[in-house]
Amino acid sequence: MAFTERFVDIDGPPTHPLPFAALDAALDKMTVSGAFTSAVLVLTTCRSDEVRLATWDEVNLKSGTRTVMVIPMKAERGHRMPLSAHPLEILHQARELSNQSGLVFPSAHGCALSDNTISKLLRDLGVEAVPHGFRSSFWDWAAECSDAPREVCELALAHVNSNKVRTASRRTNLFEWCRVLIEDWSKFVAGSADREEDQSRK
Repeated sequence: MAFTERFVDIDGPPTHPLPFAALDAALDKMTVSGAFTSAVLVLTTCRSDEVRLATWDEVNLKSGTRTVMVIPMKAERGHRMPLSAHPLEILHQARELSNQSGLVFPSAHGCALSDNTISKLLRDLGVEAVPHGFRSSFWDWAAECSDAPREVCELALAHVNSNKVRTASRRTNLFEWCRVLIEDWSKFVAGSADREEDQSRK
């Protein structure tokens, strides 16, 4: 266990998180229904606005990174985040369907999705969580199932308010550690980590 503090995001709404063990079933519902915006929300640990308002000029599919120019909810400077294999697959599909809006996940009318739209979709799928709650699920998983230090977990959640985390975000080795952590999280949520382990035993 890397740390024991509970997840607190004073800038976010009430989290109502799913237990992280239930996320693979939730992700299955999202991918089967084509709810790719929600799936990316889970896999990247992003805030809802960071996914709904994402634009293609922020995404580098080749390097597997995204540079969020401005954090929409916080009006702060942006941050760089790693993209794991699973959300990259979704983004490649989304790229083929992109329109002239520049948005990664535009609505049917070509404008940005609303937070209420994502919340309603989760309810319709029977996923008992709010969009922001997936970040809390990640925090619980990182605390219980990873050996990543707190600074790396904070970096994965783009908690860049403190000088300590800002300094950490500029260190390449911690960014790459964050990439490994996000990849492990993505595999866990997608259930592929267990399947790979089962295959290795055969």
